Amino acid sequence: MFLTCGEALVDMIAVEIGGRRLFEPVIGGSPLNVALGLARLGRRVAHLTRLSSDPFGEEIAAFMDREGIDRRFAARSPRPSTLVHVMLDRHGVPRYAFHLEGAADRSMTLGDLPADLPAEIDAIHFGSISLLLEPTATTLRALMRREATRRFIALDPNIRPAVTPDPAAVLDRFDELLAHADLIKASSEDVAFLHPGEGPEEVAARWSRSGPAMAVVTDGERGVVAAIGGRTIVVPARPVAVLDTVGAGDGFQAALLDRLAARGLLTRGALAAAAIEDLRPALDFAAAAATLACGRRGADLPRAAEVEAFLAGR
Repeated sequence: MFLTCGEALVDMIAVEIGGRRLFEPVIGGSPLNVALGLARLGRRVAHLTRLSSDPFGEEIAAFMDREGIDRRFAARSPRPSTLVHVMLDRHGVPRYAFHLEGAADRSMTLGDLPADLPAEIDAIHFGSISLLLEPTATTLRALMRREATRRFIALDPNIRPAVTPDPAAVLDRFDELLAHADLIKASSEDVAFLHPGEGPEEVAARWSRSGPAMAVVTDGERGVVAAIGGRTIVVPARPVAVLDTVGAGDGFQAALLDRLAARGLLTRGALAAAAIEDLRPALDFAAAAATLACGRRGADLPRAAEVEAFLAGR
C-alpha cells in the first residue's frame, strides 16, 4: 500500500467559453494527484493531509471516496481549502496564483501525524509546496525522518517559484529531503531552479550517487533522464497534442511507482542493485501516462488499460 502526503486543493483552471474567460474548479494538489494516479492504476493508496470542512473540502472528500483513495489519515479542519488559479499559455503550460493563507492543508502539526503507520504501507510519497510552507513543512519532514529507515521514500520537489521564490531557502531544506529519499523525480524546471546552469543528466547522475538510489528528471518534449549509481539513460518523449500539462508530472510519478512495485523494487537495496537499462520499460510506461495526462484538462490521470493501449499504438 502507498501513502501520499501533502496538499489537497482545488485548481481553478482558466477556460475560454463564448469569448469569456471563466474558471473551472478541478480537484488537485500534486501529492493528491499522485494518489489519484496510483488508485487508477489499481494500487491501494491513502492520503495524509488536513482537509477543510468547507464546501470545497467536501468536494475533495467525495472525490477521494469516488476514486478509492483511503481518507483515514485526512483529518478534517474548519480552516478554508487552498485555491489555486491556473492560467495556461498557448502551449498549455500553466502559471499559478496560490491562495494559501490560513488554509487547512498548510496547517498540519505534529499532532496530526499517526503515532504509528500500519505495516501494510510499503512506500510514502512526499512532494510539492507542502514541504516548504509552515507548519506543514516541519510536520512532513518529521514524518519523512521517522519513516526513512522503515519504508520506501519517494520525493517530487515540484517547486513553485510563485510560492517559494528564494532558491537558497529551498536548497537548505531540499538537501535534507534528498538525503532521506530512495527515489527522486524532478522536472527540468526544478533542476534549473535548484542548480542553474546544470543539465538534467548531470544533476540526475549526481543525485543518484550521493542520495537516492534512483533519480529521474522529466524534460518535457525532450524526454526523461534516469540514473542509478551515476549511470544514466534517456527515454524519449512521445508526441501529443497538449491540452494542458497540469498533473503530467504527478501522473509520471504514480506510474513509475506502480511499475517499481510490480518489479519488487520498493526498497532502497533492490532499486540500487537494479540495472538502469532494465528499467527502460517502466520509464516508458510512466512517460506514456504523463503524455496521456497532457491531452486532458486538469489532472485527469489514466488507468492502466489506457496506458497499455497507448503503448500498443491503439
